[in-house]
Amino acid sequence: MQKRVSLIILGLFLFFTFGFAAFAAPNITASLTANPPVFSGKCPALITFNGQITSNAPGRVQYKFIRSDNANAPVQTLNFEKAGSMAVSTTWQLGGPSLPTYAGWEAIQVIYPQQVQSNKAEFRIQCAGGQDTPGAKKPDLGMYGFLKIGKNSKEVKWNETIVLTPADATLISGGKPAFEVYYAYREYNGTAVAGPFKNKIFFNDNLVSQQTNLSCGSMEIKNVHTQAYLGPQDGKLQIKIDADDEVAEAREDNNFHFFVNIKFQGFGGQ
Repeated sequence: MQKRVSLIILGLFLFFTFGFAAFAAPNITASLTANPPVFSGKCPALITFNGQITSNAPGRVQYKFIRSDNANAPVQTLNFEKAGSMAVSTTWQLGGPSLPTYAGWEAIQVIYPQQVQSNKAEFRIQCAGGQDTPGAKKPDLGMYGFLKIGKNSKEVKWNETIVLTPADATLISGGKPAFEVYYAYREYNGTAVAGPFKNKIFFNDNLVSQQTNLSCGSMEIKNVHTQAYLGPQDGKLQIKIDADDEVAEAREDNNFHFFVNIKFQGFGGQ
């Protein structure tokens, strides 16, 4: 009897010592550096931010980049197959006659499975001779109108929700539906964009379609018709204009906050 009690006590000790540790939330850390940290030369300047996110356990980590100008970046996802570190990066293009000097920062904000913020990667720029001609206007690209999805071109306003059924799908392959996607973008500042640049469509932060070698005339409206596999799990569809920041624009913060929520009904395996 005494031996059995001892074994029970030992078992409880091992459970509370190691069992809780197995269920403990992973420890996430992040760091970021700016390259170059100090820029002096012909503008616009391109600052590259290289970072690292580290997890002490396997699992999914969601994060986004935050900036000193409060630009709203999309949430991105890393899947750690084991404990370790993964590299992340982004860029920021800025500077010109209207912004000859600037000091700012960018950081990584982890939002899942815990709230963590990296150091602020600070930088500053000083535009020198040879920058854009004073008074010259930069283009401004952005979305135009609303999004349409499906064979029947269902329209949905930005930040709202659309319901899609098998009748809306162009095809279903391996249980995964594909839909027609229609959207439009335009130039708003009266300056043509020779390009090339890219637009990208994301669903639940995964790239599902992109349009390349794009250009846009002064105040021109461009209509896009493409196809993308979406769902059948509910999620968020997001479009980013000039997705890789290849165009030096008057505004860089209005290219990627366009999204809609999609709900799927009637698909097998939901």
